[in-house]
Amino acid sequence: MAVAQFGKLVKAEFLMNFNIKQAQYSDLPIIADIHINELKGDLLPFFGKVFLCEYFYPLLLKSNECDIYVVSHDGEISGFMVMDITGRGVQKVTSCLYKELITLGLMNIFGLIKFIPQIISMFISSRQSGEIMEIAFIAIKYNLQGQGIGKYMVNHVIELLSLPCVVKTSKNSAKHFYEKLGFIPIGKEYRGLRCLNVLRHY
Repeated sequence: MAVAQFGKLVKAEFLMNFNIKQAQYSDLPIIADIHINELKGDLLPFFGKVFLCEYFYPLLLKSNECDIYVVSHDGEISGFMVMDITGRGVQKVTSCLYKELITLGLMNIFGLIKFIPQIISMFISSRQSGEIMEIAFIAIKYNLQGQGIGKYMVNHVIELLSLPCVVKTSKNSAKHFYEKLGFIPIGKEYRGLRCLNVLRHY
């Protein structure tokens, strides 16, 4: 047996030990930790774990426009994925939360200066009609990255939902990741907003 083929079999057997399911409220603290540690360039970690655990993710769980999935091994969560079913659910939740924080004076405006483009984009998107399902977030614990868990999760969820979806990414490494999963680049603009890479899975 060729070394490459043997390696694929070993990886396939390794991934069979991981389970994917929809998230529950008890999973939110771990999801928040992974989000903060692995998605540092995102706006949401700026507000901290309490904001994610007690406000943002509970609202996503209640929303009928989003699904949250976790991948775990021996009962320990290894990563998570947020599917925005309507393409605007996450933006609607975040825009409502930010408006409330600003109104209550609980948001440090000066600390948010570097996130201004993201905030503007978010408010514009929340007012537009969703087109198709969108991968909003996906993150795997650092020590488990590079082992195929993210690919396994994306493939599983897309097959489960059986719907076309898009993903926006600002990193070329992420673009290559999705291309290997069958996503096709469709340009650098989505719903009127400029993005570095927009890819679609049909």
